Amino acid sequence: ATSSWDSAIAIKGGTIKNVTVAKGFRGIFFKKGTEKIVLENVIIDGPVYTISCDSAGKQGFEAYNSKFFGWTSYAKTIGTGYFEGCTFGEGAGYNFSRPYAPTTYVNCDFEAGHQIDARAAITFENCRVNGVALTSENLGTLVTGNIQNATVIK
Repeated sequence: ATSSWDSAIAIKGGTIKNVTVAKGFRGIFFKKGTEKIVLENVIIDGPVYTISCDSAGKQGFEAYNSKFFGWTSYAKTIGTGYFEGCTFGEGAGYNFSRPYAPTTYVNCDFEAGHQIDARAAITFENCRVNGVALTSENLGTLVTGNIQNATVIK
């Protein structure tokens, strides 16, 4: 854990690959930087917050083929978020996401009971909730807060 809010990893920019984080209050903490943050094949299961950001440099982040079990939240200061081929579910007593930055989810899976509070514009493409295709008609089963900010495009 680092001095950045008991984070297992604190990063300003760059790529994290093939890592499992099982300890710390925050799994990965995004710090102020200028280079995009990329997560590839990362599993976070154990910390309360999977990824977190209170203040960043609008550098943006992308996550590919990763798993986030717990509370996933990041400030609008990160700029934008992008998840592709990721799984979200319950961990450390939480099954929740709250993006404050515009975020895109592509080919993502959300476990049953996962809830999203969309504090910014979010878009879903080819995503599933508990194995069922996410559509405009069933969007309310996943986005339980600020649904007006959420859009399903496929």
